[in-house]
Amino acid sequence: RLSQYSTGTETEDEVEEEEEGTVLSQFFIVDKKKVDTLFRRCQECGGLIDPTSVEWKQVASALFATYQCTECKEWMIWESQIKKGRGKSKVFQLNQELPMAAFVTGCPIPRLQDTCDLLKLAVPKERSMREIIRVYACPAIDRVHGEMERFVRNLSKDAAPQLVDDGFKIRTRVSDSNAMVDKRLRENEKLKGIETKRDFWHVQKPLRKEWWTGMKRSDCQRLLEWYKPFF
Repeated sequence: RLSQYSTGTETEDEVEEEEEGTVLSQFFIVDKKKVDTLFRRCQECGGLIDPTSVEWKQVASALFATYQCTECKEWMIWESQIKKGRGKSKVFQLNQELPMAAFVTGCPIPRLQDTCDLLKLAVPKERSMREIIRVYACPAIDRVHGEMERFVRNLSKDAAPQLVDDGFKIRTRVSDSNAMVDKRLRENEKLKGIETKRDFWHVQKPLRKEWWTGMKRSDCQRLLEWYKPFF
């Protein structure tokens, strides 16, 4: 990815995303000499590039180069990956996706790093990956989970009215004891005639607690004999 920038101005993201290190050529999938040949001529005007102006920097799995054209005098920056985000929150795509993929698949960060070291692949440091998980992955998962909760909640509220509108006659509903839900159903003209029944599971839950408390008393020992058969 190629873009222009003003002379002497650092891009705002590299230092914040991860400490810039020296270019580690052993991590290149393509030999660096082959990469250098791509920076002989300016991709804007075709003029020659000053070879002494080409500066390489590495940000974890990403690589970028800055250089100046001898013809148009423009300073250019080439990046091996696209960036995601806005403003100062921009990060290189793979630097963000690697720790997030490890997080959602349950892969421990040290195991990911060991695997990448074995394959000679550069990855962000463990501290940076955990920071990305905290800043990006966890809020995103919480947001998606919240949206799904709202979807299920709205679906459950709209299910009975929709069935009535479709011509179904609902005589009984079985649920736990919820005063707010009962009140909402009574106030709805379509649903107020539906009889409410309590299922055994929700009925026995509070009874089980009281039973367990009562059978500890010395005068209620026979409750212990009936506890297991009943519950």
